[in-house]
Amino acid sequence: MIRPLCVALACAILAPSAGFGQEPAPSSPDRIEGRLLLVDEPPDSGTVVLHGVNPEEAGPLDSLRVDADGRFSFDLTGMPQIGGGQSLFVSHRRDGILYFGPPLFRPEEVPEEYVIRAFPTQVVPAEGLELVVEIRNIVIDEGPGVWRVTDIIQVHNEARVTWVPSEPGEVVWRYPLPPGATSFRLMEGGPGSEEVRFEDATLLVSGAFPPGDRLLVIQYDLASLETSIPLTGRTDGVEFLVREPAPPLIVDGLRADAPIEMERGSSYMRWWAEDLEDRVVRVRIGEEGELPTAWLAVGVALLLVLLGAVLVHRGGARPTDPAVGQGAADPARRRRDIMLAIAKIDEEVGAGDGGESDEARRKRRAVLLGELARLERGGDDRR
Repeated sequence: MIRPLCVALACAILAPSAGFGQEPAPSSPDRIEGRLLLVDEPPDSGTVVLHGVNPEEAGPLDSLRVDADGRFSFDLTGMPQIGGGQSLFVSHRRDGILYFGPPLFRPEEVPEEYVIRAFPTQVVPAEGLELVVEIRNIVIDEGPGVWRVTDIIQVHNEARVTWVPSEPGEVVWRYPLPPGATSFRLMEGGPGSEEVRFEDATLLVSGAFPPGDRLLVIQYDLASLETSIPLTGRTDGVEFLVREPAPPLIVDGLRADAPIEMERGSSYMRWWAEDLEDRVVRVRIGEEGELPTAWLAVGVALLLVLLGAVLVHRGGARPTDPAVGQGAADPARRRRDIMLAIAKIDEEVGAGDGGESDEARRKRRAVLLGELARLERGGDDRR
């Protein structure tokens, strides 16, 4: 359930801030001591690459071979200092898959041992890949002649392997969307966004799918609110939100809850459920008076902002925590994804692996750097 407002406020109030009595910021470390692991054990061999990223430029700074125990040590003398918009992180390529360690935005984030973990690859089974949808937020607003849907899907690979297609470009994971949906747009796909496409109201993801979470934010249009929403496989939590004014709705299979106010003067009707398996949610227009009367949640917009700060560290939202629109792709997470996408492009340029031309990659890299610069100008929200 939604955490009490006082807890979120306490997180904000007790967070470190510049001012009286605060210790001076730590100096940038001289080294990054780390270890490369293949799942939980050191590999026989491997190379790690240190990357630097800031709003003006990005690229590899150094590379090392790991020792027999998977250990490495980067000397940072003469290199860009962490902080003030400059970030460092380490990557490793294994079986053609690029893996990343955590981005380091501030000196105090440098751990005693920086761990980067790779995984063995396994071809997707012929019957297809089933992944867990940890949280799905479906947010609907009325647009010109259509209902505009923002569909936020956080999917999780529970296996300790990276799933790969049997042939380049083949689909690794597919997920059905509402029948009759049109005008599909990918808003957020993380590294590998170019591997996401749509076909016959189905979300298709090709390319490698490593263990862990992946956030996909897509938009599409519906001609009518009367629709069906397939929830294929296991869904830990789903939330369905429709901006008012809207016709009274009956949402079969989900629990109706109090409307919520996402911003002043903007409220959403809300339904949700947890722990679903192969379910189809059917939405139909009801009669006036069928909906339960519920109070408008005052102050929820503030709570969402504070929860967003906490969720960056927690790694995801619970099913009953509203996460609307691009709020799910918060600036800190977006900054991290941009850095990793740039690193992937840097690895691919000149590799001659087909697909995009090097010129196209460089243009995409420039766009990403521009977005990173805009995020930096928007304020320092690193935590």
